[in-house]
Amino acid sequence: MEYMPRNSAQPLSPRCLSCLLVLTITMTSAQQTPNETNQTHNRETDGLVAEQSATTYSELLAWRFTHFGTTASTGNAADLADPDSDGVCNLLEYALGTLPNSGASVASPVLSTPADRMVLTFLRARGDITYLVEGSSNLTNWSPVAINPGSVGESVSVTDSVAIPTGPARRLLHLRVISP
Repeated sequence: MEYMPRNSAQPLSPRCLSCLLVLTITMTSAQQTPNETNQTHNRETDGLVAEQSATTYSELLAWRFTHFGTTASTGNAADLADPDSDGVCNLLEYALGTLPNSGASVASPVLSTPADRMVLTFLRARGDITYLVEGSSNLTNWSPVAINPGSVGESVSVTDSVAIPTGPARRLLHLRVISP
């Protein structure tokens, strides 16, 4: 993942995306009264007053801006949109650290059964997302198995608290991610 600022040969690293700034510079004539809230940021030069303001994006908004050119959760950039048609919505792509515009970028959770309990393994890519592993026996009532397990940036394995049932009973696990 790489963000190339305009008029720059150096890309920003993914670590820099969380501190991506948007700078707005407005030039007005010196005769106009500057906005009092920005007065300390004004500098008079050759009859012009330059006002500078900055907006810091959250990690999710910076990621959305990098991949879609907007911070708005609309159209292809919406949390539940799937612009690459890989079956994974943008919010889950963000949470798992995959690319939302590349169907080849896949990091789906993996379910395994090494013993008598199911284990769900996934990459916990972000610190600003709530990761909730839930279990159910009927697809209607879900109960928490783990909330924000493991550490950010690591592959996390969550073992179900309920043994795999025998006979016609069933047990299901899923990963739910909640945006900040």
